[in-house]
Amino acid sequence: MNHNDLIKEQFNKQSATFGTMTGHYEALDLIISLSQATAKDTVLDVACGPGIVACAYAQQVAHVHGIDLVPAMIERAKESQKSQGLTNMSWDIGNVDPLPYPHCRYSIVVSRFAFHHFTDPLNILNEMTRVVNWEGKVVVIDVFTASRTQSDLYDHMEKLRDPSHTHALTLSELQTMFNEAGLNLVEQHLYRMEVDVEELLKATLTPPKEAEEFRKIVKADINHNKLGINAFMKDNKLKFSFPIVIMVGIKQTPENYGVSCCG
Repeated sequence: MNHNDLIKEQFNKQSATFGTMTGHYEALDLIISLSQATAKDTVLDVACGPGIVACAYAQQVAHVHGIDLVPAMIERAKESQKSQGLTNMSWDIGNVDPLPYPHCRYSIVVSRFAFHHFTDPLNILNEMTRVVNWEGKVVVIDVFTASRTQSDLYDHMEKLRDPSHTHALTLSELQTMFNEAGLNLVEQHLYRMEVDVEELLKATLTPPKEAEEFRKIVKADINHNKLGINAFMKDNKLKFSFPIVIMVGIKQTPENYGVSCCG
């Protein structure tokens, strides 16, 4: 099974439960604020999932376009759009590498909680940069780690819960990618998304054997924090927090990309 098929399998399965976690609705206003979105903006949400971020932007901007590889996620996104009465949205089912859009089409291109699923995140970031105009912004929100050693430990844990996870990038890896993609990093904001382990495993439909191993790893990290997740017990419940970074980059001069459509 190739990686895209693995993603489809995992997220078709999770489509009904993915949006039930309250953490997915945190920091939406902050993301929009840091990207300085206005009523004139056109936004592309890359690997948009059930449309949580896209619908939040749609309340503030001229138009939002979402694309995701997983058909069931796009159906959930359309349901969310309809329930919120949003009319300035459109959707595509498809691969994001490459993005099927022309140069400089959007003023903001965003992707949340997807980069740790990509096999070639720099390629995706290059594509996001290609389709944003030269005055526009590229916004990436994802988990991060403090070191490659920590990434290795974290990746092992996450693959138990979600086999489509590839690699949690370090902050320095993300910063380097922004530079290599021709983006001037203008915002970097860190926050933590707290989760209850049992609610998380239920939402991701993790099989019993893998779920038990996941619990053991998280519990063993209490008071050690080798994984960077600040694991703890509260009211007899096992909890931890995902370290999240919001990064905003501005596309540099259009000459970097060999195109003239960005004037």
